[in-house]
Amino acid sequence: MEVFVFLLLTCVQCLLVFGDVCIPAKHRKFTKEDLKRDFNTKEISKSSAFQSIVTNEKTNKLYTGGRNSITVLDGTNLNNISHISWKVDNERCLSEGLVPKEYCNNHVTLINLYKDKIVACGTGSTRPVYRVFSQDSLNVTREGNRLCASPNPEHRVIGQITSLGEMIVATYKDQKGRDSEVHGSFMPEKLPVYRAKLKTGADDVKPSAEFIKSFYIGNSVYKFFIEEAEENGNQQTPTVGRFCQTDNGGPSFISNRLWTTFRKARLNCFYNRADNKMVFRHLVDVDYDATKKIFYAIYTMTKHESLASTICTFKFEDLEEAFSGNFLAKNENNKEWNEIQNPKIFNGCKVNRTKLSSSINPTSPGKEPTNSLNLESSMFVSSHRIMAKTISTQPDIFQYMKPVTRFSKIAIDQFSGENKAQETLLNIIDDQGNIFTLHANLGNTKESCIIEEIATGMENPKIFQMNHKERMLYITTSDGSRLMTYNVDSCARYNGKSDCISAHNPRCGWNMQTSQCLSVRSSGNETLLQDLNKCPNRLDIFSAWSSWKAQEQEGGQEKYCLVRHRQCHSCDLKLCDVASTEVINCTANAVTDIDRWLKEGAIDGSWSSWQEWSECGNHVKCGNDTKIRSRQCESPKPANGGRECIGRDFECTTCPKKKEIINIIWTQWSKWSNCPDKSVKYETRARTCSKPGQCNGKDTEKRDCPEEGVAFGEWSNCSCMQKVQHRCPKSIVGCGTNCPRMELCQYQTCEPKGCPTEKPPIGVDESVKNNSTKNETSPSDGGKNSTEYIEVVPLTPAPNTGPMDSVCKDGYTFQLVELISIGVGIIASCFVIVLTIVFLMIRRDRKKNNYSPNPVRKTKSQPLLNEDETDTLESNA
Repeated sequence: MEVFVFLLLTCVQCLLVFGDVCIPAKHRKFTKEDLKRDFNTKEISKSSAFQSIVTNEKTNKLYTGGRNSITVLDGTNLNNISHISWKVDNERCLSEGLVPKEYCNNHVTLINLYKDKIVACGTGSTRPVYRVFSQDSLNVTREGNRLCASPNPEHRVIGQITSLGEMIVATYKDQKGRDSEVHGSFMPEKLPVYRAKLKTGADDVKPSAEFIKSFYIGNSVYKFFIEEAEENGNQQTPTVGRFCQTDNGGPSFISNRLWTTFRKARLNCFYNRADNKMVFRHLVDVDYDATKKIFYAIYTMTKHESLASTICTFKFEDLEEAFSGNFLAKNENNKEWNEIQNPKIFNGCKVNRTKLSSSINPTSPGKEPTNSLNLESSMFVSSHRIMAKTISTQPDIFQYMKPVTRFSKIAIDQFSGENKAQETLLNIIDDQGNIFTLHANLGNTKESCIIEEIATGMENPKIFQMNHKERMLYITTSDGSRLMTYNVDSCARYNGKSDCISAHNPRCGWNMQTSQCLSVRSSGNETLLQDLNKCPNRLDIFSAWSSWKAQEQEGGQEKYCLVRHRQCHSCDLKLCDVASTEVINCTANAVTDIDRWLKEGAIDGSWSSWQEWSECGNHVKCGNDTKIRSRQCESPKPANGGRECIGRDFECTTCPKKKEIINIIWTQWSKWSNCPDKSVKYETRARTCSKPGQCNGKDTEKRDCPEEGVAFGEWSNCSCMQKVQHRCPKSIVGCGTNCPRMELCQYQTCEPKGCPTEKPPIGVDESVKNNSTKNETSPSDGGKNSTEYIEVVPLTPAPNTGPMDSVCKDGYTFQLVELISIGVGIIASCFVIVLTIVFLMIRRDRKKNNYSPNPVRKTKSQPLLNEDETDTLESNA
């Protein structure tokens, strides 16, 4: 029967661990959105990320270290109080180019408080530095180069300052984190007696050790780390080391720079149930309960094992017992590790005076005369560091394990509960950012359970600390760009009496007088109703929705969706047949800034308005004789993985052809050809059309050759009005005025010169020319780059019908009748004037003759007029 029960319990244990049995979650689950008023968040740029924080609970000030600066915040609302800039010269680092540019800054990776001072350590652009500030004025009191920080800002550095003002730091001396070292130096103030900086030996802490946490307890500093322990088959082994603050270094003949009190012991964590022991080897984080003097350590399964996390406890007295026990030493002959008797050189951290040399060297205040150890004792302490006893967890005190979860940080919360009972709650956060409140030793029993779970979305948190006075948790993101506070004492989340009491939360209780769920801390002397002897037993089928998280789409390419989940607490699958995952806001393109996308969502691109058309020209995108206009995808621009604008960012159009006037006209007539002999009867001349076949009229003319002996004079000037010139025959020698054809002259068209105003060619209508000019540009762009031709054809010349047809053979009519009428009028006028003058002269002479004694002399050329003729002339006049 006992065997059967054992096997049954063993199977149940295995099923519980590996999740093959349905175990409904009983504790309450909340999201950050559910508890908005209990959270406060401060965001900064990644370049100024929070890398270290320390709290002064007396002043409620939070000191944070970042890149090239230290910032002082209010511990409750995170408001900025002051800011200190701390830059160093980085030209050497940048010029060497051996590390990323980001490392060539001063990253403040460690801050400690000592009395009224702030002691800060920075990477110093790969050459670590320190400064001491006054907490009140923030003035610098001391500074210098000291290896209190690693040259690589990615390394975790842990350090504590003792009451003597000595900072004991675990760090790395190289960029790759291989050269591990723990050293102590006085930085806040100088010692009255000089003492060299102490450090661990070459093999005291194995290379590439991973430092976890540091505690200053009593007169010693305890450092938890993981190293490849040779005594444990070179496996990664969780280890704790002790450094006494009374250590004054060894004698000068051995090394006055090495620790004499340093000792280390292995830690053994296992989860024990029904005699089934599960060993956990990966130490993640540690916190210390000073009241119960217990270390609570988070362990997880390694990557090659099942995913699970546990909490192991180590008693402080077990550590001290191990450090006071025997040592392990390696036999160089058979390479085996053997236990060596402790020679009792130290009693705790005090030196056994029988182990001192005869001459005592000066020591610094508060220090033991370790620098005066005799040769045998000095040789022993420098070669024996490993304790024989392994420090194991105490399952009878406390144990807890959660499968399918990876815890990452722990912060202990101690407070006086109802009836002044001392309560211990463990605040634990996992790699997904879920905070678990774990009640240890429920109802004075060994049972432990999770009271509540809060999804914050702060995955892989870098910092997780407790401000006990203000009841605040401080949490930072993995990149340090966001600092969040959470008020652990908020009880307003519980609605009603039943909800408040059934939560089984030691921090909260039901006030019968005010009918409110209040925190124990704020209730004073009022009595609250609580039930702390049970674990929560929730009845909800589904948990609350988790916060929205970025999840990469299938196929990768940095495309994301917002996803949230909820859990079904029921073991009845029919009740769980409802969507437990929601997906929204999937991006169409890659996301370059996930934080911005989470804050703003995906922003799809939209086109701006079209710009004005360009001038006509030759464009690569459109071709020759085209115009182009463009638009931009910037109203808004696509961001955070949003879609690009759909369509083209430009469009084209052809340019209208330019209209240009081309006058289709005849050229000037050529000169008349000669008549060389009597066989040629005609002389000819020619002209050409500017556009062959388009001009009206003939392109050649002919006329009879002049008769023999007839010669013509020079051509007259070209008339501006008619654009015609003429020439007439000269007199022929031996011929009188009646020679034949002497009255005939020749005429031809011409181009006048020196005329006051140019007129359009004969036959071209001025209105046609003006109308053509109006069409020279296109409506859109002025036709600057394209041409359309308009032909202007001269009007048809009038037919040759006048009497000069035989002479004016150029196709134009010479208005001879008009000229003759004008000439006759002029001649007639002149004739009347002459007659009038003659009449007046005769009359005058006649009067003279009447009074003269001499009679008038009659001549042949001037016959005398009788009275009848005179009267006739007078009447005509």
